[in-house]
Amino acid sequence: MVKVIGAEEVVFDWTEDRCETENLPDLPSRAFRDAEGQVHLITSHYVNYQMIGPDLNNLTPDCNLMMRSDYNTDPSAYNDSEWLASPYTEDGHTVYALVHNEYRGLGRFGQCPSQGRPDDWDNCLDTSITLAVSTDSGSTFADVAQPPKHLVATLPYQALAGAGPFGMRNPSNIIKGEDGFFYAYSNIKEYDGQNQWVCLMRTDDLSDPQSWRFWDGSGFEGRFINPYFESTDNRATHQCVPLEWDDIGASLSDSITYNTYLNRYVLIGVSADWLDNQEVWGFFYSFSDDLIHWTHRKLLVEITLPWRAENNDDVMYLYSSLLDPESESRNFETVGKTGYLYYTRLNFGQGSLDRDLIRVPVEFFPELDAVPAESHPETSVPVVEVPNSFESAVGDWEAIDIDGSLLLMTITRGAEDGYTVNFYDDGTTVCGEDASGNLYAADGLGTATTTTSDLIVGLEITCLTSPPSVLRVYEMVLLYDSGSDTISDNWSDSWQRVR
Repeated sequence: MVKVIGAEEVVFDWTEDRCETENLPDLPSRAFRDAEGQVHLITSHYVNYQMIGPDLNNLTPDCNLMMRSDYNTDPSAYNDSEWLASPYTEDGHTVYALVHNEYRGLGRFGQCPSQGRPDDWDNCLDTSITLAVSTDSGSTFADVAQPPKHLVATLPYQALAGAGPFGMRNPSNIIKGEDGFFYAYSNIKEYDGQNQWVCLMRTDDLSDPQSWRFWDGSGFEGRFINPYFESTDNRATHQCVPLEWDDIGASLSDSITYNTYLNRYVLIGVSADWLDNQEVWGFFYSFSDDLIHWTHRKLLVEITLPWRAENNDDVMYLYSSLLDPESESRNFETVGKTGYLYYTRLNFGQGSLDRDLIRVPVEFFPELDAVPAESHPETSVPVVEVPNSFESAVGDWEAIDIDGSLLLMTITRGAEDGYTVNFYDDGTTVCGEDASGNLYAADGLGTATTTTSDLIVGLEITCLTSPPSVLRVYEMVLLYDSGSDTISDNWSDSWQRVR
């Protein structure tokens, strides 16, 4: 599972950091390291800029334009409004990037029924995915071939006024699989309809836009076509099929990473599900072992999305991605036990350009299955006398601290019948004592080991007080109740198992 464990941090402030008015984060964040070790974080819009620095934690805006859209009015050229969406480099010098392209019929004579009425632009929108390349370590990008030969993926339909929005859109980052292929996900909005789904595609040659093939339900044999220059008689064979719709839904395709702590792939994106008898929208996640089959999506954080807001100028959120500053991947394809969830905050609604890039720290925990019945043997003997009965307490736990913050604790099996406990808090203050002498722990990490196999376990928790340079050691006693599967401690906390 994944949990947010800290407060929001502004990465890009549109009011202070923009290079021009249209410089804003309008797709999920992507990052890579160039040949000199510099980190590039793209703030993608139809004018494309980036932030550069020695690592993800120390970035500054670079006002040298990476790529400006061509605004070609010919829909068959597939190079109108262009967002750099998915960069990938193997050497830090040559960087290929999938591009989110929008053909906007609004305002083009004969391409929109209303001839440019502002509220009709969505109906005249055709989206596709193309390919760009940089040969200067990501400083500038250009189409990889003369349009439309740079086309990677689209639906097998020509643009038609009033049939939109439709097309392939918002590709995820690119990830290299164990088989050597490069994989990416995207959202599909069907032609002249309302259905959406996730498409999975791959290539073994990043330099060739025509080499991408989509998952057709049994293999990667699906081939995209250009509907302006190839026959569309058999459209079904050239339209990407839905991937795991019941589990990842219509749009869980923002970000794909490999989690080195869980040894599983993680997909992040906007979605919805029925939770506690109500539809909940937010950023969701799903796990996979093979990039094709996915667990049922779970809520990471509930948010207000543009189509769910009560008012047009409400604060809204979009465009999620997972990035780990400690990732050893040049393209940040991996995340460890901790990382950051990046997303865009629309400060005054979808109609405003005032959009900030935000990140919050997240942590991964093992998925906990139900404890087997044999772990709770029926006996008339008091539980406290059962040898090694604390074994059933192994796992992840949470409690609410006295200051209202969320406490998290992980108990793992140690050597020689001992246990190791990691104890930490999602608060923003260092741990210490209140006026009554009650201990409160905050954003420090406490580690303790016990060799006690009984239910009552004595632990020493080390935490930081104020000033942070001072260390103190507190004793913590955990009491596990196997009947209710709960833990209590000498700080009056009641711990519930995280499932």
